[in-house]
Amino acid sequence: MFIAAVLVAVFVALFSSEVMSAPLRGCTVSACLNGGVCVNGTNGSFCSCALGYRGQYCGTMDVEAVKNEVGMLSTQLKILQILLNMSKFNIDQVFTDTMDTILSSQGPRFFIEWITIEHSEASQLRMFSIGTNRHFIGVATTNQAHALYGITIYEIMPNSSLNAIQTIQVEGIRTFQSFSLNDAHYIAIACSHGNNSTSSSWLYKWSGFQFVQRQEITNNGAADVDFISTSQASFLAFSCDLHDSVPVVYVWDPSNEQFVFYQSIPVMGAVKVHFAMAKDTIYLTVAAVHTAPAVFEFKVSTFKLVDSEINRNTRDLYPFSVGSFLFLVALNQFESMRHLNSSVLYRLSGDHFKEHASLPISGDHVHYFPVKGEHFLVVAGEQSGSGSVTDVVVHKLDGASLVPFQRIPAPSASFVDTFLLPDGCRVLLVSSLSGFPKLYKWASVGLKPNSCSQ
Repeated sequence: MFIAAVLVAVFVALFSSEVMSAPLRGCTVSACLNGGVCVNGTNGSFCSCALGYRGQYCGTMDVEAVKNEVGMLSTQLKILQILLNMSKFNIDQVFTDTMDTILSSQGPRFFIEWITIEHSEASQLRMFSIGTNRHFIGVATTNQAHALYGITIYEIMPNSSLNAIQTIQVEGIRTFQSFSLNDAHYIAIACSHGNNSTSSSWLYKWSGFQFVQRQEITNNGAADVDFISTSQASFLAFSCDLHDSVPVVYVWDPSNEQFVFYQSIPVMGAVKVHFAMAKDTIYLTVAAVHTAPAVFEFKVSTFKLVDSEINRNTRDLYPFSVGSFLFLVALNQFESMRHLNSSVLYRLSGDHFKEHASLPISGDHVHYFPVKGEHFLVVAGEQSGSGSVTDVVVHKLDGASLVPFQRIPAPSASFVDTFLLPDGCRVLLVSSLSGFPKLYKWASVGLKPNSCSQ
């Protein structure tokens, strides 16, 4: 109680300070400005001015008064520290202990656990919005050993609970991608049946209350899928990790409202495909474990190979843009089938990619996101120097350096992604093969639950 009383006294002393001015002729009608209050005194009436103003009617700013009050507050805080020490309290230690409690439960900053999805053996999560107020999560299950295939669609309700909308039963699902096209919403599903050379991938369309099958896309077994839409065209790309198959790009045919074959991409055994935009140009990156990865540029109606210094096999070749600059993360590199446990950041310079920095990270999946001018990479299944799998790790990208920022416990995490809600809230999605998938919100320490700050 004593300490609380001292704190109250300190702040009252700061915020109730007043500057008395010349007498008035009475307070029947207050002429005081800027929050000043007219006071009837024994020697007449005065304007009692708010902190930062002076003069007969409080119409003049008083910077020196503010400086003096700050100086007084500094002295009062020093006295408070002495009182705390006398009471066997240490304000620095109290602050440190409080922050340690926050950091141990929430990480350095600022992803805070939001929703746990009670869905076992999830291999991938995607979040998407339909309209402005309806938000959904797609959870993929691809456990072939237990014959569990499909995508379950959940809607996030206003109270942060989940409502299961439907389960899309698709055999052999590997990955999926959600996207909007011409005011309609779709899910593209990449499927593969082992060494079966005739597999089908699928396109589903939102009907208003669930997704319905829209198109069968026959290919040689797809391992990954990505989508991009520009003023030029809308493309869908599927990778294929069979040693004798190559990725295929499809283009949207608006007359038939379906995707049609556009071009084969000459990279054998591709495991990942990504689209990216830089300087109004479409790029397609292709990662492969058994052959060299490659980057293609959409030029004169064709995807053409771009020169690069990327000469090692890689688990992922992930592109992201910072302003007008395009970067690539060659994740989890291999050399002569030997795992190097490292990654490299490349930057587009002129018409080819050059090595920009070595990154001390490795894992199964990487994702980039910006927050207020800062840049971050989050890695799922990041591995330590000994090669043992650790958790999801958020890194801050500072020029050519990468600094660990926050570690999120997620053993056997297989996938990470982020989604920006219409209110500016950044959501991190983490799927784990040995636990339930979770959603985290980016928020400043001290915010109310279920609130966030972008």
